[in-house]
Amino acid sequence: MNWFSILPLFLSFSLNSIEASHIFVGKCFAVLDGDTIDVSRNGNTMRVRLEGIDCPEKDQPFAEQAKAFTSNLISGKTVTVIEKEKDEYGRTVARIFADGRDVSVELLKAGLGTHYKKYNSDWLLAALEEEAKANRVGMWASLTAILPVEKPVPIPARVASGSAGAPGETDQITYHGNTNSRVFHAPSCRNYNCKNCTRELRSREEALAAGFRPCGICRP
Repeated sequence: MNWFSILPLFLSFSLNSIEASHIFVGKCFAVLDGDTIDVSRNGNTMRVRLEGIDCPEKDQPFAEQAKAFTSNLISGKTVTVIEKEKDEYGRTVARIFADGRDVSVELLKAGLGTHYKKYNSDWLLAALEEEAKANRVGMWASLTAILPVEKPVPIPARVASGSAGAPGETDQITYHGNTNSRVFHAPSCRNYNCKNCTRELRSREEALAAGFRPCGICRP
C-alpha cells in the first residue's frame, strides 16, 4: 500500500480531533538534534521533543544527517505544534508541522529515525519505518551502517561469572551512562564503552532515576 496517498486525509482527521488548546503556532529558532528543537511561544522558549520517533544520538552514525534534515525542514520557519504530553525531562512531546509536512513522518521516510514503539503505537509511523527498511533508505541503506562490526564488548566479570556472589547477582547487568548525552547503554551495545560512557548504573531503574534515557539502538 502507498501510505503517502492517504496521508493528507489522515492528517486532516488528526488535526480536527485535537482540542485547539493543545495546538499553537510558533517559530523554530533552534534545532538541537534530529528530534529535539526549540520553538518560540508568546515570547518564551519551549523545548520540544518530536513525538513518535527517535533519531540517532550525536555520538552515533547518522546523527548529523538527521539534525541537518530537520534543520532544512523547519529551522527559522513558522511551525504548527500539536502538544501531546511532557516527558521526564520536562520537554513538550509534540508533533510538528511545517509547510503541511509532519516532521516525524518525513524523518522516517528519509530513514533518519526509528519509530519509538515503546511510547507510541501510531500505525502510520510503524508502516513508514518498515517501508524505509525495505527500501534501504538513509541509515537502513546497509546493516553495517547501523550495526558496524566491532570487537565484542567485554562482559563484566560479575555478570560472566556464575560461581561467586549472592543468589541472583550473576543476572545483574551494569549499564554505562554517557555523561555528555545522558544516554545509557547495555553491555551488548557498540556504544557501551564510548568516550563519555563513564557512569556505571546497576539497573535500568537506577539509570532512569539518575536522569539518563535509553539508547535508541540497543534499547536497554
